[in-house]
Amino acid sequence: MFRHFKLNPAIIILVLLNTTYFTGFAQETLQSPEPLRTDTFPVNDFDARDIKTDGPMQTIGISTMRRGFAQVELSAMYSQLNTTTSAITGQALVRLGISSWLEARLMLQEGSQRLKFFDQAPQSIFPFSTGFKAKILEARLRRPGIAFVGQLQLPVNSHIKENSTYWSPLLRLCIKENLSSKFNLQMNVGFMQQAFSRNTGWTSSVMTTYQHNSKFRFFAEYFGRYSEKTLPTHAIDLGILYQNGSNYQIHLSAGSSVLKTGAISFVNAGFSFRLPG
Repeated sequence: MFRHFKLNPAIIILVLLNTTYFTGFAQETLQSPEPLRTDTFPVNDFDARDIKTDGPMQTIGISTMRRGFAQVELSAMYSQLNTTTSAITGQALVRLGISSWLEARLMLQEGSQRLKFFDQAPQSIFPFSTGFKAKILEARLRRPGIAFVGQLQLPVNSHIKENSTYWSPLLRLCIKENLSSKFNLQMNVGFMQQAFSRNTGWTSSVMTTYQHNSKFRFFAEYFGRYSEKTLPTHAIDLGILYQNGSNYQIHLSAGSSVLKTGAISFVNAGFSFRLPG
């Protein structure tokens, strides 16, 4: 009876969001209000001392840049696509604060084995894209934070004439739930068109982050892609982030695809900084 049933990842995320939100709302309604502990759950992400980055994780956070501030996130990735092919890719993400809830974004991914990387690597997005992040709700003690991210591929560096016709869009729902003063859970679900194809599909990710102290954070995440015309891609990765001061961060992460013959492994290292310092 259920042989052909397929569970859409968007349904899982939305069920979790609604359950968490309405449970928190009921608790706040039935219990006496308590003050927000800004020492462990900052009202605004940029009231905290630590820099907030969207990389190297595949799960995009809900924090936006403060108006007039900019942030640059740089990464170098090594991907073993199969037993004979590897790719070295650089990534740059520039984020600019437009208002207290909106930021503009510009992303570049470029390197060797370019077409195979965007076709096979689970951590690939677009070669060159612009977009936005809009924060809808701040994360509270009993309420998840919510943001939307939109990206559009700009085919100005397509390299091949046939690929210059693709203006591939991507739209993601980003959710963050504070579990404690040190742990949080973040989720993404989105719809996208592949970089150099008319194929469309879903993308999803789940990540947990542990704040060890003021300098070190650790994360573990799962992410995947689902399309009607291609086999789904699943991957996991682990990483560490080290904050040097309030405006600088370095990171190191590694991961591999799973549930697939011929696993794709990858390593990511990089540096991020926020302006004005």
